[in-house]
Amino acid sequence: MLTEIEKNHGMVSGTDAANSGNPLFPTFEDWISEFKHHCGKYNPGLKVDDNGESLVDFVDHAPLKRAFHDRVSPEEVAKAFAPQFDPSTFGRG
Repeated sequence: MLTEIEKNHGMVSGTDAANSGNPLFPTFEDWISEFKHHCGKYNPGLKVDDNGESLVDFVDHAPLKRAFHDRVSPEEVAKAFAPQFDPSTFGRG
């Protein structure tokens, strides 16, 4: 699912320098916090709890880190990811 997002946005591995100077999300923690907020908006099963945690904390963060480094909007990624994510099947393999 995230690989489709990566392809659509030409995401490739970035470096920390690639994101330097981004005033909106200077750190990955800032970016993922916003991403989790938007995921909860698009999929109630991904809402952030009172401790600031979400099922998003348990997904592979590598594609999310690439999106951060490539300055892709966390809302744009959440809009593509969250509606397709089914919490009832998460972790089943």
